[in-house]
Amino acid sequence: MKRFGLIDFLLGRRHKATKSPGGIFERTAEQTRTMWRQRWLGALRYFADENTQRRWLDREDNPYYSYVECMAGYFDDTFFPGNEIERWLPYGYMTDAEYQLMLPFHRLAERYCPPNNDARDCDSILADDRWREVVVAARKAQEALAQMISDPNELIALKMAPDWVELEGGGFRSDGGAFIIPAS
Repeated sequence: MKRFGLIDFLLGRRHKATKSPGGIFERTAEQTRTMWRQRWLGALRYFADENTQRRWLDREDNPYYSYVECMAGYFDDTFFPGNEIERWLPYGYMTDAEYQLMLPFHRLAERYCPPNNDARDCDSILADDRWREVVVAARKAQEALAQMISDPNELIALKMAPDWVELEGGGFRSDGGAFIIPAS
């Protein structure tokens, strides 16, 4: 069976999702699991990738612009609601071994509080030793997961830095399926 990337999936290309009468794609459980896993692994990558984090400081040319987006991409977009990583185990979205690997990173990230409680001060966050602990834990989880995962699309989501494309009319889209739409 041929596997497809997240972008193909989100764009409705070459998979068996069907459009409902309202125009919304109905996905199978396996397609939903695939999409969730790629989003989860990509969100972990943002914590482990110092190059992406350094781009937080470039206010002019950075669609994934902050610590806030990094945290939201992981906790809000992946583990909603309540930041409960274990909620996905019964559904087979992650294995018990993956859960055990992720837990130290997840707990550190969940408890992290930026210096002076200022989530917009990226300079201070990137200089913070407690943030470095989160990054190191993310990197360890990323490396261990890379040894466990065999799906090539999942490995791409986990390891490759995103390629952001500016959208006509404003905003950005990453090759990992994330979107940033400017506030009106």
